[in-house]
Amino acid sequence: MVTSPVGCHDDLGLDDYRRIVDVMDTVAGATSHTDLRDRLLRSLAREFGWTGAYLLDGDTASRPAAGSAGTALRIRVAANPGITATIVVPLAGGRHAGPRERTVADRLGRLLAPSFRAHFVAHPRPGAEWSLTERECQIAELVAAGMTNRELAERLHVTVDTVKKHLTSVLRKTGCTSRTCLAVLWRRT
Repeated sequence: MVTSPVGCHDDLGLDDYRRIVDVMDTVAGATSHTDLRDRLLRSLAREFGWTGAYLLDGDTASRPAAGSAGTALRIRVAANPGITATIVVPLAGGRHAGPRERTVADRLGRLLAPSFRAHFVAHPRPGAEWSLTERECQIAELVAAGMTNRELAERLHVTVDTVKKHLTSVLRKTGCTSRTCLAVLWRRT
């Protein structure tokens, strides 16, 4: 019985590779950053059962928070030096990712890079017109998704005060006067 493509020496079977290709195909047609994120997260849940995953932009997103080792599978997608994203998949019960999950994550990160590169070149990052930093873009994206300051702090592994400072900066730069205004503006970009 053949368990992996010819020339591949890893623990993945043909079904795992089919799932990876399905994720790549799903992401390939994204028309906006929100669409890319939504397609990716739905596909990861459907193909691998990875629910609760989220996508962070930027190099700093790939650093694990203190005390969080083993609680999340991190998939780093390095499309270019300036185009990096991290897919974070929380693992139930604080368990560690197994060898198969780590191998799938590695393959996904490498194989999604060209799609991410093409997408981010064709669709510049939201927030560029307001000169938002990567962290400010993350804050705006998560506020638009309906998260509270406390939820943002937990997700980004920072304090609530840090979230408030970033959010104040985002509101000032975008000219928004409320979280609702920011959410509406962000969804339009």
